[in-house]
Amino acid sequence: MVVPVRGVLEKLGANVEWVPTTQSVIAETGSVTIQLRLGDRIATVNGKTVLLDVPAQAIAGHTMVPLRFIGEALGAAVKWDGSTRTVLIQPRNP
Repeated sequence: MVVPVRGVLEKLGANVEWVPTTQSVIAETGSVTIQLRLGDRIATVNGKTVLLDVPAQAIAGHTMVPLRFIGEALGAAVKWDGSTRTVLIQPRNP
């Protein structure tokens, strides 16, 4: 499942910036920096390379990436509840 980067990251406490010249997103929390570029399957989290299941893509003017990537990049547990067809994102305790 791909989701809009800005909406989900901001709900999880990140500041999000769009860089039009590089078609990139930079998101930061107090301890995590995420960088990704449209069309790429590679993102960086705190300088480490992470392979996305599908490339970051633009859909209806929104940058979309896999939900699991966003949650896990911010240290959250991401689980699928098949009975309710719901994705659960729960921040891990510090």
